[in-house]
Amino acid sequence: MGFEYVEADIINPDVKILYKDQELPRLESDVYFNLVTIETGSRCEELASLQFSDSTNQPYAIRCGNFYYITHNPLANFYASYLVFADLLHDLLGTDSTELHRALLRFEDLTPGNVNYDVVREQVNFLYENGIPFAFGVIPVNTDPEGIWGEPGKTVYLYEDFMLQDLIKYMIEHGGTPIMHGYTHQHDSITGVDYEFWDGEKDTPFPEDDYTWASGRIAAGTEQYEKALGYAPVIWETPHYSASPNTYFALDKYFDVVYERVMVFNDMTVIDETTHQDFSKIPYVSQTFPYQIFNSIYGLRILPENLGYLEEGGEDEFGVPPTPQGKMQLSAMYSVVRDGVVSFMFHHWQPSQNFYDTITGIEELGYTFVGVDDLLQDVPPQWK
Repeated sequence: MGFEYVEADIINPDVKILYKDQELPRLESDVYFNLVTIETGSRCEELASLQFSDSTNQPYAIRCGNFYYITHNPLANFYASYLVFADLLHDLLGTDSTELHRALLRFEDLTPGNVNYDVVREQVNFLYENGIPFAFGVIPVNTDPEGIWGEPGKTVYLYEDFMLQDLIKYMIEHGGTPIMHGYTHQHDSITGVDYEFWDGEKDTPFPEDDYTWASGRIAAGTEQYEKALGYAPVIWETPHYSASPNTYFALDKYFDVVYERVMVFNDMTVIDETTHQDFSKIPYVSQTFPYQIFNSIYGLRILPENLGYLEEGGEDEFGVPPTPQGKMQLSAMYSVVRDGVVSFMFHHWQPSQNFYDTITGIEELGYTFVGVDDLLQDVPPQWK
């Protein structure tokens, strides 16, 4: 083939991957490599390198004609090396994709009875004045059964919150696309904090988890939105991006598109109302995507969210702080994917200046902010 195996080695995570002039960091768990050398005079081409501290490089990804080799499993972690693989898929398949870097942003957790309407309008006005479309996730029912933030059992419905209804109309008129963010975004505790379709404390499905149970909650959320505004959003976002395939397959009955990260299980069962599958013992991964997925295993089209939550004082994700600088660092990383789409989410009560700085910084990296409706105009790339 024109290259030679050298050794299997454990590579220090400080060694970065160099691809398209970008230094891509690795995770601490991303250390097992099968190193190779390219033979002198061969037709092999080094596409990406492992960059060691002493300035010596080792091949990370190579191409020999129509044969590709990557020195480890890039799907072991959905991080930097995964982006190299995601971009090289275009060459491997011979797609017609061109260089195009787009960005999405989403307001998170707009909840009946718990929105600072003036602040949101101010933020929306900034976006509108700068020609930036956006999405916004709405929870149609706000409930607090334990009384964590007030009266136990208090529930506020979207049809009761006329100011939020007016705000939703205002956001749509100013470039916003509504997203349905669950039914109550909770199971036992408070809306917006608790999980809805997954037991976050035990990291397992709820005992009642099945297609019919999930379908009932999805339908109830749709009905509440329709009761308030006469229509329901056509795009869904699962609370905390957490659900078993029972929920995802149920979603396919009501929605064509989801906007999130997706949990993928080591199971290929297609679920419907006649199928009963317990996913509590089946391993899963939570997968981010560098571009949209036109047809997933669940039948859903997936719009990516890969930069995470913009917040002040929050925890790092993959060693990257959730600050404007952190979002820019991740966006630079994702720029190696020729048709990469980056996306972050934001709670309106976080500092507005951080919001504005993040948008400006991502634009300075060469990204163009678009609406989710722009992505939905895309068609799958053709390949040879």
